[in-house]
Amino acid sequence: MTAAALSIVVSFPGAGCGATELATVVPSAQALVVLTGELDMATAPHLRAVLEPLGRAAPTLVTVDVASLSFIDASGLGEFVRGNNALERGGGGLRLRSPSAMCVRLLRMTQLDVLLTAPHIGNPTESAGHHTMDASSS
Repeated sequence: MTAAALSIVVSFPGAGCGATELATVVPSAQALVVLTGELDMATAPHLRAVLEPLGRAAPTLVTVDVASLSFIDASGLGEFVRGNNALERGGGGLRLRSPSAMCVRLLRMTQLDVLLTAPHIGNPTESAGHHTMDASSS
């Protein structure tokens, strides 16, 4: 069994700074986190390390692009909920973007699709097996 891998890229629209500045400065009220690979018990702490500083810089809307996640387990879902709760306490929130069909199924089974929907992204599109969820999805 090989070790799981998770790649996290963080960008701040219009801010022109990289993820290396994440721990000290959040220059925008919005952040985009792009996840690639597997989000599981071994990699979820890396996501927490990214989301915690964003939660302290409220209000922040964090969009998490999950289109390239090949696997997600309960610990990954837990980090989404933990991050969302922290961001909401400060007036922000966390929304998922472009979940795969597998991810949509998992979110619906756990009823997290309602909590982590993404109505701010625009018109829902379904292409190449990826979905933009909105509150009307069922």
